[in-house]
Amino acid sequence: MTSLREMAEIAARYDTAMSWAMLRALSEEGVAVCAPRRRAHAYDHLAWCFRNHGSPMDAPWLL
Repeated sequence: MTSLREMAEIAARYDTAMSWAMLRALSEEGVAVCAPRRRAHAYDHLAWCFRNHGSPMDAPWLL
């Protein structure tokens, strides 16, 4: 069985409506919770996706 503290640690890893609701419910039960990072971290990897890391057409086997 998962303890309330473990549930809080799992919910704190994510920034979703469900995880925020779980953290809110656990805090009302008296469990010390730490809030997840703000939503801006969701876009950290998005910028990486759009950077030009080289074209697939530059592959040596295509030359």
